[in-house]
Amino acid sequence: MAIDLLKQTDGSRSSLEWMGSVKVTAWWFIVLVLFVHTVTSSFLNLVYFKQEWSAPITQATAGLIGGTLQAYIIQFIIIGTLFWCIGRLRFHDLALFRKKILPGIAWTVVIWGAAQIVQLIESGGDATWALGWGTHLIGNFLGQIFGNALYEEILYRAFLISQIFVLLRIAGMRRTIPMLIIAILVSQFIFALGHVPNRLYKGRYENWQAVWNDQLSLFISGLFLTAYFLLTNNIFIAVGIHALSNVPMPLVEGASLRGLSEPLLVVFVLLALWRRWRRRTRKIHREPAS
Repeated sequence: MAIDLLKQTDGSRSSLEWMGSVKVTAWWFIVLVLFVHTVTSSFLNLVYFKQEWSAPITQATAGLIGGTLQAYIIQFIIIGTLFWCIGRLRFHDLALFRKKILPGIAWTVVIWGAAQIVQLIESGGDATWALGWGTHLIGNFLGQIFGNALYEEILYRAFLISQIFVLLRIAGMRRTIPMLIIAILVSQFIFALGHVPNRLYKGRYENWQAVWNDQLSLFISGLFLTAYFLLTNNIFIAVGIHALSNVPMPLVEGASLRGLSEPLLVVFVLLALWRRWRRRTRKIHREPAS
């Protein structure tokens, strides 16, 4: 059943078929990418931001090109060089398909609109228009949609999940679902763990309880984003949801994706089931009568 669901997420290729078709790297390459990512992130947090090297560009663009976007452009250049020059990975291997950009944008707009409607309904007659819209807020969102969210979805979802999956198969595992579960759990554990240095630099971990709460929250968020990605087989939908989760861009005061994670997951599961049913119906109609 799980395989059938995944096979209906794209008209031409399923999530599992895509993962099975990516270029295989090696365990040492995954470790290298994560190591370079950690070193680069540490430099950006401890030097680039602390020395305010991002300030001139931020000021010159009135906040449209903020520190977050600048930092992730640097990350993309460095990690992208590893992907292309050492790993020899293609856009295909990172789930970056041009034909899926517009559906990703459309879903992002729909989900953003749904958040506004939900907040209007919950607020009743007390709803107010959100304040604070300006170039800096737009810049914060650009830093997510073209920076943090896009980068993390490529690294922790598209790259890690697919590479762990195919490497497990090469290692001798043959059962698809256990391989997929292991790939998801390991990759999202790394996703959560990868945020520890940033949290430490910013002093957000006051005690072990704070560490546990934050890591659990990040791990669960990673699982949801993974589900959105695999059920739709569209990394750009996960990027849009990720970006809106971090910077909601509310028109209505208080509007956000808080409380929409579970309904969104249900919607994507129902869509996957509907596509499966439609595919089976078409197959039956095409089969010649005996």
